[in-house]
Amino acid sequence: MEILNDEVVYDGKYRQFIKRHYVDRLGGRRVWEMVKGKAPGAALIVAITPEREIVLEKTFRVPCKAWVVELPAGLIDPGEEDEAAARRELLEETGYAADKFELLTKGTYNPALTADRGFFFLARDARYVAEPKLEATEEIEIVKVPLGGLFEYLIAEKNIIVDQKIFLILPFLAKRGLIKF
Repeated sequence: MEILNDEVVYDGKYRQFIKRHYVDRLGGRRVWEMVKGKAPGAALIVAITPEREIVLEKTFRVPCKAWVVELPAGLIDPGEEDEAAARRELLEETGYAADKFELLTKGTYNPALTADRGFFFLARDARYVAEPKLEATEEIEIVKVPLGGLFEYLIAEKNIIVDQKIFLILPFLAKRGLIKF
């Protein structure tokens, strides 16, 4: 495989739509349609309250035309540290804060579409400290779910889409003794 060049099809405020030209393993010239974020990545937060509840968001997502249950998350600003972005996004979107943030994992979460990276942080003892400061494009309802019933909650949701990235964190929570499989 050899990458030849990128052709920017659309250059938006947050993302570019790209046709990546490359040579496949048999020597054929190909085009891969992809999306490239302009931010250095995204911070995703697994916020756990002292009452052993996970703080989730029910967010209206325009591309889905539906409500989606997801982790608090947001784009990392250029020059911003990933943990600082996690702290900022948790407070802005939920009104929660925590003293200690632990990096659980990092990497791409949809490599067939984008090389964008996500940084997943665990924020223990998260507490409500302020009203959320939502942007006009955000419509968010906070949902607290007891950790012991998290998996059951996620699979029981029938009228809502569950962001699959939530399932990614379950082994990390189990390893730390916060949930059982």
